[in-house]
Amino acid sequence: MTAGSLVVYFKEGWFGANRLFAKMVWICSAFAIAVEVSTLLLISTVLMIGGKPEFLMMVLFWLKLIVILAAP
Repeated sequence: MTAGSLVVYFKEGWFGANRLFAKMVWICSAFAIAVEVSTLLLISTVLMIGGKPEFLMMVLFWLKLIVILAAP
């Protein structure tokens, strides 16, 4: 949200009065989708510790968690 605020502040020309509502609709929709995707990824992540048979699944889950936490 901070990045969006900075874009609006520094690029005022992109957000003229005639296009402001359309741009805000796209920005708010993208934010809502990002929240839903992030929530689904976090809910579906289960971290396992130890055990040789499930080593590959454990690596997959840890990589998924790293991607979730690394993305803003």
